[in-house]
Amino acid sequence: MIIRKVTIGPDYKVGMNFVIGGPIGGGNTIHNIRKIADGSIEIHAINDSGEVRLWKTFSPMVPIHIEFDLSF
Repeated sequence: MIIRKVTIGPDYKVGMNFVIGGPIGGGNTIHNIRKIADGSIEIHAINDSGEVRLWKTFSPMVPIHIEFDLSF
């Protein structure tokens, strides 16, 4: 399933929110959010030139709320 949004923190309403297509500064946007095998969350950014890079990784030890894309 495709992850659309993640919220990091114990409270969904005041946690750090990361949404596909959301701006992250410097002309970059969130390109991809992945949950990897150990339960960590990786957030990849894309710049104006189309270059995709890993931007942030969150440990499975922190509270993570995942929202999936429901387009079908």
